[in-house]
Amino acid sequence: MRPHCTLRALLGAACIATAPPLAPAAMAQATGATAAAASEATARFDAVRQALTAAMSQSAEALRAGQRHAATRALDRARRLARFGDTAWMLDETGRKAFREARHGVEEGRKALQNGEPEKAADSLQSASQALAQAPLGEAEPRRLDAQAVAEAEGRTVLDARGEEAGTLQGYAPETDEILVSRGGLLGIGADTVRLRADQVLLGRDYALALAAPAKAAGGG
Repeated sequence: MRPHCTLRALLGAACIATAPPLAPAAMAQATGATAAAASEATARFDAVRQALTAAMSQSAEALRAGQRHAATRALDRARRLARFGDTAWMLDETGRKAFREARHGVEEGRKALQNGEPEKAADSLQSASQALAQAPLGEAEPRRLDAQAVAEAEGRTVLDARGEEAGTLQGYAPETDEILVSRGGLLGIGADTVRLRADQVLLGRDYALALAAPAKAAGGG
């Protein structure tokens, strides 16, 4: 007896049988686009690495010059950037490990400074900076932020490209593909909202990081 087949199944089988294979040129183009997107994503984290190595070096140089206030400010930026990289989304374990080791060096430097050993602190920071500059970052996922990802991170502190606190993650505007950031004010009163291009914002467990300045002010505050 011939097995029963539905019309939908027959049509599906016909589509599969007659579907033309993807042309080699199209396959190469798709592969190239994916590789380019991954390379661009990794480049964003490389920018974070450069900011962190700079902050660590600046702190070490200030300590050796006896400029404790400037050293502490740079050290605070380094701590935030290292903490961000250690828990960054879209960055693989190789990259997070590089930032984790830098974070350890930053904490060693901070501990030495608190113990009254500025030279030891400077050595720890400079060594960590040099190691991070040479460490592999692995690969980053070329995944764009969307409403769900931003909703999960809402309320996180936003850092600017240098590691300074720049506001609070407020939401996502799908019509313009922008991230909304609240900044200024006191307890939310008098704050203004600015917009950042979604492809210029990176997320981590503790922070969000903006690689570019706000695009424009958003309405309302």
